[in-house]
Amino acid sequence: MTDQSKCSPHGPKDTLENRAKQNAILNGETSSEQQNTLRQISQEDFANLGVGSVVFVRSISAADLKDFVPEAASMPDDIQFQMIVGADGTPVLITDNGQAMDDWFDQNDVELLPRH
Repeated sequence: MTDQSKCSPHGPKDTLENRAKQNAILNGETSSEQQNTLRQISQEDFANLGVGSVVFVRSISAADLKDFVPEAASMPDDIQFQMIVGADGTPVLITDNGQAMDDWFDQNDVELLPRH
């Protein structure tokens, strides 16, 4: 199973400053000021870091998909899907169609970032 990170500049807490900080954190570029800020961040703010601006792409089997979509119970367990998941774990798109995935990324201004 592989994950890829995608970042979108859109989101409820999206400001130029927040985006710059998130990009720096995602790229491992943290200043001592940012490191101190991260140590003082609340659990709620930490849980919301990236919500609305970061999604992940992962493969998922029909067997695992049953946790999200009860209708998947009627599918053979070994069928593979691609799932776009928000930073908070909320499924954004589940598909077995590569074109649907491409269409979603074309319609949502995203940028590919490497995952460390």
